[in-house]
Amino acid sequence: MSSWLFAPIIQARWSTVLLAAAAFVLVVLRRRDVRPAIAVVMAWASTFELFWNTFKSVLIDHNAGQWQDFLYLAAFAAAWILVLGYAGIGPSVPWLAVTVALAALWMLDGFHFNFNGQPGPFDVTSELLNVGTKTALGVAFLAGALRRSPGAAGPADP
Repeated sequence: MSSWLFAPIIQARWSTVLLAAAAFVLVVLRRRDVRPAIAVVMAWASTFELFWNTFKSVLIDHNAGQWQDFLYLAAFAAAWILVLGYAGIGPSVPWLAVTVALAALWMLDGFHFNFNGQPGPFDVTSELLNVGTKTALGVAFLAGALRRSPGAAGPADP
């Protein structure tokens, strides 16, 4: 039913693939360096996966078996965020606020999500909240990377 949403082989949503590609290209063009582009995409993806897996475990699965993923996901997300911090890049606070608001709405709605090959009906509201939350988080990291670095010389600077 929802197979059109997912890229073949990697099983990621097309919206995720497209935002990752756009973020990568835009950060490379802005920073003239591939390393921050990799860090932005990885920080975004790992932070969202940490959020999604944690809340899925708490709100849906209700079992301790899912917590095995928490530590390595938390370490992975923290490492990429530290790499960005070392590069002087932080996420956009207004976009983080949008992310938190959408995530809260998604949790209040029951934190349902669509997956490739699901047997039940496609849930439009849950899909919009899922994609909206993930996209807002991605834009938060992207906007942070596109901001002017402190002390960076610009056209008006001597």
